[in-house]
Amino acid sequence: MSCLMWWRNIRSYFHKTKNRNNAETGFAWESKPEYISVNKEDLKFMPSEYEVVYFEREYCKELNEIISSHFAEFAGMAESHGVRFIYLPEYNKGQSGHDYSENVSYLNPAIYCNGYVPEEFLTYQDIAAAYNVTDEIKVPCLLRCMSRYDDTGYVRFSIRRIESLSYESFAIEFPAYLGCIYHDHIRFRMMTDEEYERYMSQFTADERFDDDILRIGGEIRSKIKELESRGLSSLVIRKLVGEVPDRPGRLFIDASNRIFLPDFNNMEIKLSPIQKTVYFLFLRHPEGIYFKDLADYKDELYEIYSSISGRTDADAMVQSIDRLTDPYDNSINEKCARIRMAFLSRFNEELAGWYYIDGRKGDRKCIRLPRELVIVASDCRHR
Repeated sequence: MSCLMWWRNIRSYFHKTKNRNNAETGFAWESKPEYISVNKEDLKFMPSEYEVVYFEREYCKELNEIISSHFAEFAGMAESHGVRFIYLPEYNKGQSGHDYSENVSYLNPAIYCNGYVPEEFLTYQDIAAAYNVTDEIKVPCLLRCMSRYDDTGYVRFSIRRIESLSYESFAIEFPAYLGCIYHDHIRFRMMTDEEYERYMSQFTADERFDDDILRIGGEIRSKIKELESRGLSSLVIRKLVGEVPDRPGRLFIDASNRIFLPDFNNMEIKLSPIQKTVYFLFLRHPEGIYFKDLADYKDELYEIYSSISGRTDADAMVQSIDRLTDPYDNSINEKCARIRMAFLSRFNEELAGWYYIDGRKGDRKCIRLPRELVIVASDCRHR
């Protein structure tokens, strides 16, 4: 068969298939998705790439009946493709006082919220304002954030208009659309801890700082995924908390070396003794410390560690300090990662970034918190 004949047969098949499908279902998803770019500064929250949101301006009776009657089916389709299908009536039903209070505290730790649930959750007007969706966008449609982490200062959205008003069409085309989303993402196999350690052993602690911060234990990786997947739920909370604070509050270290945040409902940040040792060292040095110079701080680290750990095994303490200051050991990165997550697990990134140890590769690592906000009990031994 000639190439020309083959092409004619293929084209004829798809033409007939398209006509047959349209004749049976009346579905029209032939146009390509629209794409819009929104300045990140114009967004009221950071959307998730793993949420597909049904959006409308005026109530569409037919589509709402289709989606509400078969929501579990469509939600299952989305879940099988690694995303969450957001349909506001169902989404709002799923909110609970416990989850709401927990999320309020996460976004604004200065607010005490004990089981409070507002009378109204999200509306489509809230979504339009938060996504900065213009009136020109054709609705009803599906919205999805396509890119969050880039250097352009913009977030890109895909908008897929829904023109079908039949269940049969939606049940076919919705998973087809989800398939496009699935292939949008780069799929990869995560290295095992052993493979990672073999590969990274050639690099210094400073060179692998960013990687070690992200590649930490399974428990922490799960927490990061949970925090990053808040997406639209964070918008619900913002209706209650208003502007999320991005300025830090005081940090208080009591006589027992416990860490509290008085301005955030006096929450306690719990760290192990060796993590506190690292944290207190960096609190002492607001100018920052190069990882390559950590060996110069051995005596200071040992002094802090011995005063707060309660350990009497000097050899074991020296071994721990040696690991912290070894430029080819990831111990310092592990401690920094745990410290980071101790804050990130309690409240939002804008605030947490003031408190944990951070810095560019090859540069000093430091804690940004202004030292006038650090209060240390007068008899605290690490001072």
